[in-house]
Amino acid sequence: MTEQLPPPLTPVTFLERCGRFYGERTAVNFNGNLISFEKMLARCKSAAQFLIDKGVEDGTKISLISTNNIAVIESHFFVPASQAVLVTINPTLSISEILYQVVFSKSRFVITTDKFYRLYQEELNELREGNDITFVIYSDSDDHQEENEQLFNYSTMINWVSNIASLDGLINSELSPIGINFTSGTTGNPKAVVFTHRAAYLQAMGQCLLMKLDRHSIYYCMLPLFHGNGWFHIWANIAVGAKQILFTKISSSSLVDDLIKHSVTHCAGSPRLLSKLFEGTPGNQLKGMTVMTGGAAPTSELIENMEYHGIELIQQYGLNESCATFTVTEKDDNWQSYDLNEKVHALSKQGIPAIHAGYGLRVVNDEGKDVERDAESVGEIWLRGNTISEGYYGNEKETSKSYLGGWFRTGDLAVMDKSGSIVLKDRIKDTFFIETADGWLNVSTLEVERVISQCDCVNDIAVVGLVDPSSGSNILVAFVETDSTTSYQSEIREFCKSNLGEYQVPTLIVKTLLPKTATGKIQKHRLKVLNVEEYMASQVFESF
Repeated sequence: MTEQLPPPLTPVTFLERCGRFYGERTAVNFNGNLISFEKMLARCKSAAQFLIDKGVEDGTKISLISTNNIAVIESHFFVPASQAVLVTINPTLSISEILYQVVFSKSRFVITTDKFYRLYQEELNELREGNDITFVIYSDSDDHQEENEQLFNYSTMINWVSNIASLDGLINSELSPIGINFTSGTTGNPKAVVFTHRAAYLQAMGQCLLMKLDRHSIYYCMLPLFHGNGWFHIWANIAVGAKQILFTKISSSSLVDDLIKHSVTHCAGSPRLLSKLFEGTPGNQLKGMTVMTGGAAPTSELIENMEYHGIELIQQYGLNESCATFTVTEKDDNWQSYDLNEKVHALSKQGIPAIHAGYGLRVVNDEGKDVERDAESVGEIWLRGNTISEGYYGNEKETSKSYLGGWFRTGDLAVMDKSGSIVLKDRIKDTFFIETADGWLNVSTLEVERVISQCDCVNDIAVVGLVDPSSGSNILVAFVETDSTTSYQSEIREFCKSNLGEYQVPTLIVKTLLPKTATGKIQKHRLKVLNVEEYMASQVFESF
C-alpha cells in the first residue's frame, strides 16, 4: 500500500484557501483600488504560469526590487507557486550593491518598478544582457515598457493564460527554499539567508496568534515590505483572510486620518515610525488597535501614549535568520497595576520564545555553558526551532560558523532573568539599526568602513552607531584619520554619495586619532560611549 503523504506546509496555500472561500472579500485596498481574494488568486495563477512558460524551474531565483505596491504582495505567492525562490532586495541600497546581490543570488528574473528601471536603465540593461536575466516591470500607470524576449510588463504576466488548478499544486516539499533575504548590503562577504516553505508557513501562523489576526482584521502596511518580508505579515494576513491597506507612499501628515478612515485594527513598525501616530490628536479613535514593534526598545513616551490611547503594543525580537519574530515580551498578570516606569522596564526586555518558536532559546557564555538567570551574566543568544533558516546561500564558511549542532548563534549579547526573559545588551556583529521614515533598516558598519576606506584622503576609519541626544534617533558616525586639513570633508561626502545607499551615509564625520590597542586594533567600544553633543558643538566634523 502506497503511503499517502500530507500536502506540504506552504504559505502559498493561504491564498488558494481565501480565493476559494472568501472570494468576494477584499484582500488588498491598494491606493484605493480594491482587489478581492478571488481576483488576486487568478492574477497569481496567471503570473506563476507565465514564469513557468518562460523557463522557471524548481529552485530558480527571482529578485524583487521594489518599494511597497501590490506586486510585492502578489510576488510572495506566485513566485513560490512556480517553484522559484523569491530574493527580496532593499531598493534603497546603492545600485552597485543591488546589482551585486542579483548576480550573487544567480537570479534569472528581476521584478522591479518602472521608476527604478528608468532611474538605472543603463546599469540594468548591462546586467540583463551580461547575465541572461529577464525583467518584469511593474507600473502604477498605463505607461508601459516596449516588450521583448527579456523585458515584460507586469500587466502581461498577471493576465497570462493559466492552466494551474491550485496555486500550491506544484510545490513538492515543504523543506524546499521559498526565499532569500540579505542581512545587509554587503559586497565583501554576502550573507543571504535561505528559508523554507515550512518555516514561512509556521512564522506566518505564529504572527496570526501573536497579533490576534482574523478575517475581520484590517491591517495597515506601514513596514517597508522588502524588509524581512514585512515581518511575514504579508503571508499572515492572507492566512486569516484579513484586509490589507496598502499605499505606494505613506504621508505622515495623513497617517492617523488614514488609520481612522479605514478602521484599521492592526499595524507594525519601528518605535520611531509608530511615534508618528501621536503627532496629531487621535483622541480615542485608535483605541483597540494592536501594534507590533521591534528593532529597538520602545521609549517611555511611546508606551505612555499607547497606554493612554488604548492601543495594544507588542514588543518582539528576531532576525532574518529566525524568519523575523522569535521572542516576544509577554505582559504578566500584574500589568494593569504597573506604573509607567514598571511598564517601560518590562517592555525593554526581548522576552521569551513566541508560541511558534518552541523553547529553543539559550544565552551561552564563552565556555559554551548557559549563563545564570540572574539578569547580570552576559552571553550570546543561541536559537533553535522550526522557523530558523537553513543557512547562508553561497557562503558555507559563515554557515558552518553560525549554525552548529542544530543551534543558530546570533552574535547578539544578552542576559536572562529568572523568568527566562532575555534582555539584549549588545551586538557582536557590527550592524546597526537606522530608523527611517519608512521603518528601520539594518546597516553594516563594516561595509560602510570598507567603502569609505577606499577614499584617497582616508588613512584609517571606524564607523559606529550612536544615539543623537537631541532627537533620540540612531545615527551613523564615521571617525576618520586623515592628513588633510580642509578638502577631506567634501571628498568623503562625494565618495559616500557615489558608493553608498542613502541610509548608509554617516550622519556625522569626525576627524580624530582613533583609539587603538597595542597591536593596532581599533577600540570601537571607546568610540561608542562618546558624547555626540560634544562633537556637534565642535568644529571637527561635517554633517551630511
